[in-house]
Amino acid sequence: DASFAAILAFADALGEDDWRARGRVMARASAFADPQGELMAMLADGDRTVRLRAAMLTTHFAIAPTPAYFALARPLIEEIVARLTSDAAPPEALYDEAQAAIRLGWASMHNDGLPKALAAALAAAIEAKGETAGFDQLRHDAGLLAQLVAG
Repeated sequence: DASFAAILAFADALGEDDWRARGRVMARASAFADPQGELMAMLADGDRTVRLRAAMLTTHFAIAPTPAYFALARPLIEEIVARLTSDAAPPEALYDEAQAAIRLGWASMHNDGLPKALAAALAAAIEAKGETAGFDQLRHDAGLLAQLVAG
């Protein structure tokens, strides 16, 4: 009887190492009648932690690239870019946020949902981090996103 958001919070608590349990929990979330609608509600939530959790899963649930989605995704990506460029948090936290921003932006590949300049700013902010906290592992995806966004 848990809510979609509660199921995803539980999945987060499991961590990446417990892949079997995580797979079962994510299957339960995927079985909701409207997982994309649930994810959109999470992206609109007033709690930043909930929005970031949703952002990390937009690719898992293959979120539709609608104007409503981009109206929620764009401000969060802008906020993350600002936090990356100002070192607003420890590198490990910023790494997670950068990863969330890439996943949020992924739906904008080959469409004009996000401005190309925003995708480029995200890629540049990630590039500027160098190897700090593993940011070099995100460079390829951020660069690909910047290259393929048409906005």
